[in-house]
Amino acid sequence: MSQLRRYNRDIKREFGLCPGDALGRAHFRLEMTDQIEKRIGKVSKFTEGGLWLGEETGVHSVPKYNFSGHYEKPKWALERLMFAPLPEVPDTLGGSYEPVHVFPHINGLCQLPPYRAIQLTIYLLLYGPRKTMSDYMSEDEEQFKKEVEMGELILEDQRSYMQGCIQDGVAITMPKNYERESPLLIKGVKK
Repeated sequence: MSQLRRYNRDIKREFGLCPGDALGRAHFRLEMTDQIEKRIGKVSKFTEGGLWLGEETGVHSVPKYNFSGHYEKPKWALERLMFAPLPEVPDTLGGSYEPVHVFPHINGLCQLPPYRAIQLTIYLLLYGPRKTMSDYMSEDEEQFKKEVEMGELILEDQRSYMQGCIQDGVAITMPKNYERESPLLIKGVKK
């Protein structure tokens, strides 16, 4: 089994089938950018010497990745199955694989990307960017600094426990004679 077939098999196993596809096609696949597709449109015709012969309207086989030189210098492309029919491409009615990421050449050569790079690209597409270890470490450090500052404030507090509770509004004081001489008690009622 070729490396490409193994990659596409693993992608299909890990990321599953495309939801809503009755044909059971994979959600993602890895392909080269030298693909040909049929498009409806006008094409200019030239002779071998470069003389323009005119335009021809109809269905023509053209490079799928005819941008930024991807067809002349093929690269690996990660494609996703999409269900958005394009009027100029008749084969898109039942869904078509469209590019979501093109992997660059490595040292000027077209090399199959590592499977881990493909996994990370798909995870970013599906779930968005995640936090790195340094992000979690910085959050832990910030939490630790807040706890240290809180502890220092408590240790620097010169009030007694009861004073602190009263000033913070979590305790109240009552006079000793609150049962006998309180102005809030109704006269004549005794307990």
